[in-house]
Amino acid sequence: MAQQIGIVGSYNVGFFFKGNSHPVVGEIIMADEFKESYGGNGSNQAIAAASFGGDVSFLGSVGKDKYGGDALALYDKLGVIESIHSLEEIHSMSQTVEPTVTVLK
Repeated sequence: MAQQIGIVGSYNVGFFFKGNSHPVVGEIIMADEFKESYGGNGSNQAIAAASFGGDVSFLGSVGKDKYGGDALALYDKLGVIESIHSLEEIHSMSQTVEPTVTVLK
């Protein structure tokens, strides 16, 4: 029988851009690549525990948009039982999206 694990935490989305330089204040640069990836301390722990066969319950909140939907689909795929507070008036861009990261080539 799998170990029962309860996790309270956050779900975040990271935006990653790959380019030739970091922008300076006021500068707009073009990126060569763009990737989105899930994250958040609690979410990452829940995903890791489920990947090792744990019976995982995750308590958190997500915005009511594409990113929140992506989180719920991810937990469903991995068998993580979620107790998510979906925020009606808040979209994930303000609730679950982290600052961007620029990766230099």
